[in-house]
Amino acid sequence: MQGWRIALALTSLAAATVPSAAAFWKSSLPLHVLVQYPLILGAGVLCGAAVARRRPHKQGELRLEGLAAVLLGCFVLSFWMLPRWVDAAVLDAWIDAAKVASLVLLVGLPWGWGWYQIGSLARGFLAANGISMLFALGILYRSAPVRLCNAYLLDEQSDLGRGMIIIAGVVTSMIAARLIAGDGIRSQRIDMREHAESKP
Repeated sequence: MQGWRIALALTSLAAATVPSAAAFWKSSLPLHVLVQYPLILGAGVLCGAAVARRRPHKQGELRLEGLAAVLLGCFVLSFWMLPRWVDAAVLDAWIDAAKVASLVLLVGLPWGWGWYQIGSLARGFLAANGISMLFALGILYRSAPVRLCNAYLLDEQSDLGRGMIIIAGVVTSMIAARLIAGDGIRSQRIDMREHAESKP
C-alpha cells in the first residue's frame, strides 16, 4: 500500500504552499531554500517513489530512462537555486507558482521515480556530485561580498551558505557511516560463512 506516501506528500506540499506558511518560509532566505524547497521536493519524491515501487525491476540494474529522469531533476533544481530566480519567486506570485509546480513535477517526481531505476554506482556518483555542489554553493553564499539575492539581507545570505555547508557535511558523514557499517556487516557475514564451511 502506497497510500501513506501520497498522504505524506500532500501534507508536505500543504505545509510548504499554504499562503500563511509560504509567507513565513519566504520571509528568510535560509528558510526559503533550506526548508520550503525540501518540503516541496519531498512531496514530489514521495509520489514518484510510490509509482516506482509498482513497477518491478531487477535490483542494481541501470535503466537509462531512470538516469535521464534524475538528471532532469538536477538541472531544473539548479535553475531554481540561481539567486535571480530565488528573488523572482519572492517578488512575483506567478513565478512562485511555476517554482512550486516545476519542483514537484520536474524535480521531485523524476527523482522519486528515477532513483529506483538506477544502480548503486550511478547513485553514488550523483550523490557525490550533489554534495560537492552543495559545498560549492555554500562557500559562494558565505564568501560573496555583495548581496546575490536582492530580496534578502547579506547576513541571511551568509546564514544560507553556512546551512548548506553543514547539511553537506552531515550527509557526507551519514553516507560514510552507512558504508562503514555495511562493510562491517559484510565482513561479519563472510566470517560466519567461512566458519560454517570449516566445520566437518
